[in-house]
Amino acid sequence: MEETEKTLRLGIDVGSTTVKVVVADPETGKMLHARYVRHNARQRETVDSLLREAAEQFPAAQFRAAVCGSGGRPIAQKLGVPYVQEVVANSAAFALAAMTCPLGTWKPMTPLTLPFSVRVSVTMVCSSTGIS
Repeated sequence: MEETEKTLRLGIDVGSTTVKVVVADPETGKMLHARYVRHNARQRETVDSLLREAAEQFPAAQFRAAVCGSGGRPIAQKLGVPYVQEVVANSAAFALAAMTCPLGTWKPMTPLTLPFSVRVSVTMVCSSTGIS
């Protein structure tokens, strides 16, 4: 990956038997990195390993992350990132595709530093809808 300072999207799915991590470019929607690993009841350790791997793949990037999955809530709390219940995430994705934010309502957000040596930055959020 080229050495550009960029905020990438990071999705983490912590399921009952596996952890999936996907990194995507928010501008193109292109999937840049994906991993699917059985966690053998070691969810936290597997998430940690996969996040370190993603950070190594994109050393100059920051990440905007969210977590879903049956085992995701405690991981999301530990990371300090949003937990999204899977059915809600699917519904929101369809609704979000049709929404736009009014001009002039974008505001900067404070970057976050996560445990697991991964930097996350929520760069902008629509103040009227909460969408970023």
